[in-house]
Amino acid sequence: KNKTIQNENGDILLIEKVYWDSDTSKYAVAVVTELSDIVYKDVNFRYIQNDSLLRAISLNRIKVNFIVKKKIIALRKKSRIIEIQKTHSKKLGIIVPFRNRNEHLKKFIPAITEHLNNQEINFRILIINQVDEKPFNRAKLLNVGAKLLEDEVDYFAFHDVDLLPLKSVDYRYSDFTVRNFLFLIEPDGKYKESHSGFGGSTLVPKNIFFEINGFSNNYWQWGSEDDDFFMRHLFKGFVPLEDIQGVFQALPHQSSLKRNASGQESNNSKVIKNNYRLKKINQKRLSRMKRMIYSQNEDGIQQLDFKIVKRTHFQNYEIIDVEL
Repeated sequence: KNKTIQNENGDILLIEKVYWDSDTSKYAVAVVTELSDIVYKDVNFRYIQNDSLLRAISLNRIKVNFIVKKKIIALRKKSRIIEIQKTHSKKLGIIVPFRNRNEHLKKFIPAITEHLNNQEINFRILIINQVDEKPFNRAKLLNVGAKLLEDEVDYFAFHDVDLLPLKSVDYRYSDFTVRNFLFLIEPDGKYKESHSGFGGSTLVPKNIFFEINGFSNNYWQWGSEDDDFFMRHLFKGFVPLEDIQGVFQALPHQSSLKRNASGQESNNSKVIKNNYRLKKINQKRLSRMKRMIYSQNEDGIQQLDFKIVKRTHFQNYEIIDVEL
């Protein structure tokens, strides 16, 4: 009694009593509470020169077992002092995963170009367009863009095409990975605080990106690839930040579950059913990642394969058609 026990999921439980179960002819335990969050609180970070109002993304955003959380906390304790220095002197690579979003692209390019010019940032924009018949793979497309810009830029912005930056969004370089927004203005005008996921718009220094082996290549259709990317940072001891001032305007878009293999909108029941199937596969993959059942070193940009079909240059950006 009053001892702890670890269950099959790695959760730490407090034992209330031990008793003999006559139905199973085994000893059993009665537990009263899960202690994982009590025993291992997140690290309190101290910030230096934090004029951008950046803060570490809390571990409360993710659900991991006791053993994994203990490992992550130990790594985070080594980086509890965060010194933030922003600069305009580095070159940024904007990488946009894309398929059949032309109406969004028409609004995105002028908005992002004007915003970056106002911030006096040297940049290059790549639109990585998936042209095969496979399910959409956002993460792998981002890996393609990073690989193509590896020798040209100092940091990346992994950016969805349906998010337009408002004045508060900061794209300057820092030595940390930064999700550079906290709020969204939805298409209906509602102001929403966004705590879910690690996607949308994320700034990543080139050295960090390649050290964590980039994104996974195996999340087909939408979902879970951004959380996997977040875990890759944690397992390598990096502390991702978020900018609590950043606000984006979200453009209207159809649910990813209602898009066929070519990216076209579809209400076909077979299409929707298959997308749900892929979503569940992605969730299972993320669960395995969180339990450290597979290694990020074996699945990422170092294992990337793709084929460039066509490159089209425009004044402020380039569209690269690829097959995955």
